[in-house]
Amino acid sequence: MMKNKLPLLALVFVAAGCTDDVDSVTREYRATTNEAIDALMMVTNEASAKRMNVRVLKPMTDRYSKIDKKLDLVRKNREKAEFVKEVLESDAVQVYLTDLMINRQRYGLEITRLRSLYDAESKSGECPNLDEIVNKDNLLAPLKKHLTASDLVTVMAEFPSWKVANYDKMYVKFAERRATFVPQREIKLVW
Repeated sequence: MMKNKLPLLALVFVAAGCTDDVDSVTREYRATTNEAIDALMMVTNEASAKRMNVRVLKPMTDRYSKIDKKLDLVRKNREKAEFVKEVLESDAVQVYLTDLMINRQRYGLEITRLRSLYDAESKSGECPNLDEIVNKDNLLAPLKKHLTASDLVTVMAEFPSWKVANYDKMYVKFAERRATFVPQREIKLVW
């Protein structure tokens, strides 16, 4: 009798562990984006560029794709009103949107630094891995896309056209909370 219950119990635990929500998806987006920008920060020469390309930057395309699919599943497994409410009331979404703002700045600073590094390194020889980071669009395309037009932000822009009851009230509360998550002061860089 116990043998028959074990597979059922295992199935329950597996099924329970496979649920995603907006919070878990935004955490994965944040982790992937921060890892990619951190990898750019670790590039200090051609050898480190090669390591970061192989370990972090090239697999990034697949990681973003998998997270995009999870977001799509979360969206499809909820009614429109339920999804809108979940997104607009989520602290994780607020943190994610703030992270996007900051990471756009971090990305810009790193690309500027890497262009200077590439110029200096390429004078003494070939730098194919630095070249791939700085001059080729395909390696960093998923990161740039995510920073400028993430799937979640794109979906959020569609919310007003979904004609969800009480959307205006939910959005006002979202906007009020948004003000508490946006950095209140500009980040001053001291060189």
